[in-house]
Amino acid sequence: MKNLASNKTRDCMLPRLAANTSMHCMQFYLDQTYFNRFPNFLAFLLWIVFLFSPATIKAENDNQLLTGTINLSHSSAYASHDDFGYENEDQRIPSQSLQSLRLIAEGVYKNHIEYDVQFLSVNSHSNRTLSAANTANIYRIKSLREYTINETSDNETSLWYQELDRASIKVEYENYRFSAGRQPISWGTGRFWQPLDVFGAFNATELDRDYKPGIDLLTVDYFLNDFSSLSLVYVFSPWNTNEVYDSQAMFYQRQFGLSSNFSFLLGNIQDNKTIGTAVETDWHGAGLRFEASVFETPEFDSLKTFWITGLDYQFSNDIFFSLEYYYHSAGTNDSENVEAVMDRKLYLSGLQKHISRHLLGLTLQKNVTPLLNMNYFLLAANMDNKISMLHQITGILSVSNESDLWLTLLLGTGEGINDQDAMQSEFGHIPVGASIKFRMYF
Repeated sequence: MKNLASNKTRDCMLPRLAANTSMHCMQFYLDQTYFNRFPNFLAFLLWIVFLFSPATIKAENDNQLLTGTINLSHSSAYASHDDFGYENEDQRIPSQSLQSLRLIAEGVYKNHIEYDVQFLSVNSHSNRTLSAANTANIYRIKSLREYTINETSDNETSLWYQELDRASIKVEYENYRFSAGRQPISWGTGRFWQPLDVFGAFNATELDRDYKPGIDLLTVDYFLNDFSSLSLVYVFSPWNTNEVYDSQAMFYQRQFGLSSNFSFLLGNIQDNKTIGTAVETDWHGAGLRFEASVFETPEFDSLKTFWITGLDYQFSNDIFFSLEYYYHSAGTNDSENVEAVMDRKLYLSGLQKHISRHLLGLTLQKNVTPLLNMNYFLLAANMDNKISMLHQITGILSVSNESDLWLTLLLGTGEGINDQDAMQSEFGHIPVGASIKFRMYF
């Protein structure tokens, strides 16, 4: 792990709104040489499509569809002396602008063969260091990402990359479905955290979950009946490193009645032997859930556990309430152990989302008008018997049928970094910040 006292690492660890507030944008333990470049003509073709296709491009019939999304966003923060991002009194406002384009081609051939291909192009500019790292690459044979980073002497950084984010095919035959290629997998019932979602789970603060990065895999799904299925999954790792391993998993799920579900997971995930289960049901109008995994990892001599429990409730005034408790035995309650936790592959790979052992998550949502949705999100963690909190308020305004505008405010409270630039709490080092995002579908 890089020295936390270095300016480059300190800048890189600035949180991004709706991003993992514990992992920040830390350099991933895979060296960037593993981000293999795909041929230049592919990137050129992507941009030709972008430049010559009008925003209303749409080729659609009964079986195929060409769509896309455009995101334009800007975020800024105001850092105090014990926040990440603070350099001096004149350099305390880290900011980042981002523009992204996603092109999607999907369809069905002869009613039983599905395909999905998605290209992603991102351009980002910041007055702090940016990283081209992507934790999804530990589940990809090759990154298929071409990127360019330009840095100036005053820490202005521009990052531009294009990648093949998804490319998969699915074939259905009787009660079976076979799939291969780059595609996402999402398991688990948790709202904020999912112990069973072992292949790149979203971070708790991410509200925009439309597109999960694809991973390279082979799957066989067997549908036992209308209410249950069994999945066998083989997930590949980069071929040019011995740092990570291929993963295998079996996942069973069954629905009981209208609102109860049971799931079971057995697998070897990045050399971590894992078993887990999840139960979700409804009781007197309240949604109840429990999800847990037990795993054996080479980094520890004993078994580790990761579990969550939570409830949901929809009030009569249209306010939606959700509460969830998080426990991860590989986390810590002592700030002296923070660096040791952050240096483990379990944390760097994203299988462990937070440094702290105990967290509490809460969200309140309400449709203020048919066009405006407001969301308040709170995370609280305990370390050294002191509470740190992350407050996030997001307003989502529907501008049209194909576009919306997001405004997010973020505030972290608690113990900040010390004189050695080391974290003393889960959220205390996060500066107050705001972001605005415009998203359009076409």
